[in-house]
Amino acid sequence: MGSLDAQLHGKFSLFVIDAGVDDADAWQRPYLTTPVFRKFVNRSFPLIDIRPDISAPGYNPADLLKSHGFGVLNHKSALFDPSNAHQNIDTKELLHETYYPEVCDLITKTTGAKHIFVTHSFVRKSRPRGVTAFNPPNTGRRAGSNNQAGSNFRGTVNPNDSATNVPKHIPTGAGVGPARLPHLDYTPLSARQCIRSWRRDIEQQARESGVIGAEDGICADLPFPATSAEANAVIAERYNRDRLGPRYAAYSVWRPLGTVQRDPLCIAPRREDTGELVYYP
Repeated sequence: MGSLDAQLHGKFSLFVIDAGVDDADAWQRPYLTTPVFRKFVNRSFPLIDIRPDISAPGYNPADLLKSHGFGVLNHKSALFDPSNAHQNIDTKELLHETYYPEVCDLITKTTGAKHIFVTHSFVRKSRPRGVTAFNPPNTGRRAGSNNQAGSNFRGTVNPNDSATNVPKHIPTGAGVGPARLPHLDYTPLSARQCIRSWRRDIEQQARESGVIGAEDGICADLPFPATSAEANAVIAERYNRDRLGPRYAAYSVWRPLGTVQRDPLCIAPRREDTGELVYYP
């Protein structure tokens, strides 16, 4: 009788959600990072290696996307084609002519989306092994930056970035590091705000498809707009209920650019009850 393998667990530092949050204004902090949090609690969660599942016969990433809120699949990228060996991931031509189109094609085949917009791209890069930044006791930490809080980060948000319909690329050397603290990339509130203000082409499509009209209509007789946090509950209750469309979604598309030796990607399934993932004092 064989023995069962021991369940592998990972220890994660969770934000403590309280008033001790610095630079909460997203316009005043670096791209792709959280606010600076100063309190954390350690929590342990089981880790599951998904690689055997995606190699199994009949696996469909769209099914996993519906049940868990994320999809994983094997995909051969043209980034690694020998014809592109002379270019790096920061090369504008490689991004716009090769990588962005293949990502759009991948999402189309996986989700069936009719319109896709690439908003931005970047590389999360770790420091070399053995190089550890000094981290004074009780210092605030943010997820996703190799820099200390308050440093001159080269990716700071620029309001002019929404003036064109071109995806923004943050170069590899900009200091965007692995996001080692559990977090959400998107929320319903940020989605409603982004489709109205991120780029003109996104807003135009959201209006033409009826998305913005449907959301605004729900809040038309209420004392708050669809772009407010107060609208979360009512839009979740009424929008797209018991019928199809107009629907939209935001996805983060991740891929390794080499053999992963540290900071592997870890994804948590979506759930209605997030009590164990959020800590309040």
